[in-house]
Amino acid sequence: MKIGELAKRLGVATSKIRFYESAGLLGEVPRKDNGFRSYDEQAIVTLSFIRDAQRAGMDLEAIRGLLRSTATAPKSERAQRALLKELQTRLGAVETLQQQLKRQKAELQSAIAQLQARLPMPTADPTRSSQQSLL
Repeated sequence: MKIGELAKRLGVATSKIRFYESAGLLGEVPRKDNGFRSYDEQAIVTLSFIRDAQRAGMDLEAIRGLLRSTATAPKSERAQRALLKELQTRLGAVETLQQQLKRQKAELQSAIAQLQARLPMPTADPTRSSQQSLL
């Protein structure tokens, strides 16, 4: 299939497909005698794999590493398992970060509450001095 048809099937721009090809993520794409690229069904699988990995927050180097680490094409069970393992690892890191942020939020809320409790209540009297000791 031509690049336009591939782009339409995947809902991506042709420039994105060309970029992935130039970045070495699609491997060698054969050309017809007229010079047009000729993509097969494997290109759809590979591009879908790349898209899914990017949606999960992986950068192109990590995706390239996954594609290289699997000796076979991305549609293989081995490649899918490698992606699954990477995504599970990333999920664990996100969950750890969420726990850290939750603790930090609680600490900040506590510090704010303590500081607010030490401050005098604001007065509505504009003639009163605004330079009161906070300690």
